Amino acid sequence: MTVKVGEAIYYSKSIADYSPTSKAGIAYADFAKEMLAYEER
Repeated sequence: MTVKVGEAIYYSKSIADYSPTSKAGIAYADFAKEMLAYEER
């Protein structure tokens, strides 16, 4: 977990909303894309 994730939780926001360009935000976006691609198969 990064500091940005902790800050996002503190401000009651998702990491995608709070800091989408942080390492955690990018990792979350990549994970979401991977899961959506899996669902489409």
